[in-house]
Amino acid sequence: MNIKKSFLFLFIVLNSSFSHCQIEIFSQHITLDSIVNSASDELNVVVSHDGQLIYFTRKNHPENIGGTNDKGDVWVSEKSPNGNWSPSYNLKAINSPKSNTIIGFMNVGGTMVLHDADGFKLSYQKKGQWSKLTSFEIPYFNSKSKELTACVSSDGRNILFGMESFGSYGVEDIYISRLNSNGKWTSPKNLGSTINTPNQEITPFLAADNKTLFFASNGHGGEGSFDIFMSTRLDDTWQNWSPVQNLGPKVNTKGREQSFTFLPDAEFAYLSSTQNSDGYGDLKKVKISPDITPVEIEVDTTRVTDIVEEKNIVALSGSVVDKKTERKIIGAQIFVTTEPTNQEYKTLTNSDGEFNLSITEGNSYVVKIRAYQYMSSESVLT
Repeated sequence: MNIKKSFLFLFIVLNSSFSHCQIEIFSQHITLDSIVNSASDELNVVVSHDGQLIYFTRKNHPENIGGTNDKGDVWVSEKSPNGNWSPSYNLKAINSPKSNTIIGFMNVGGTMVLHDADGFKLSYQKKGQWSKLTSFEIPYFNSKSKELTACVSSDGRNILFGMESFGSYGVEDIYISRLNSNGKWTSPKNLGSTINTPNQEITPFLAADNKTLFFASNGHGGEGSFDIFMSTRLDDTWQNWSPVQNLGPKVNTKGREQSFTFLPDAEFAYLSSTQNSDGYGDLKKVKISPDITPVEIEVDTTRVTDIVEEKNIVALSGSVVDKKTERKIIGAQIFVTTEPTNQEYKTLTNSDGEFNLSITEGNSYVVKIRAYQYMSSESVLT
């Protein structure tokens, strides 16, 4: 079939950059009301990348999988078109009678990272459904804490923990594990004495610049039992930090504040606080103005432009699948080279793990696939 088309390939390379984070707080706590909160303890807040979902851990609730003795299930609330939050509900597919804690996401909502009594887990979303949990390991991970708090950086390459472990300065300290180029995680590393004290440092949150850390502590002084603090990483050792700053009385109260989190362009930051709560800890928000420059990544796109020449076009479509689990992979990079012309085309798999390309006809096609935490694959089609 003859179709007049040409393809413009845009290779946008955005170098990683950091900026000093400034955040202004414009309001006192605004509660999310009983439509989201309960008489139980709500904590470990995670906001979805698009800001439309808020995930959290709820403790000892009668609707938890293990009932009131259940130390934690993951719950979720969705933002309605009018901007209000819908009634929260138990995300039963990923919960068990054991303690379940949400940590964050490895990509844009497609892979949830959790921790339970058996270790670290992943769950994959497809068409609104979450898969059964699969395990992954962090070498030499050894938490002595009854409860683990943690977060995943926005680029999915760092996990920070609040835990008591080897080398702790006191009780819980903040540690980091980083994802190597070989797809394996490093052993946890303590962030040092600027951040950590002989008391407790918990609920770390790394802003989208991968440089500015927010955490809760009862060891740096402040308004109440736990306050929210921030510090900026000064180099790539993850040991040198700016002096710790208290976020002030609009965020911190005489109660317990923790799990402070926000998106880079957000109007609100979310947190858990016991101050004036319906039960123990409730989810609340404060109006903010963040000055965050997110870590920028390389982006490859393929676009069809206006009609300029006549070519024979071949439609190429497929999906990228995990060989063991048969799970389709979201955001995998597809590189197709037409031979013998060596013309190259690029695209990404969509939210269903599928891709579609229109390419010029050739004798054969070399298809290369790259995906996060997977070995690359290459095949030749004729």
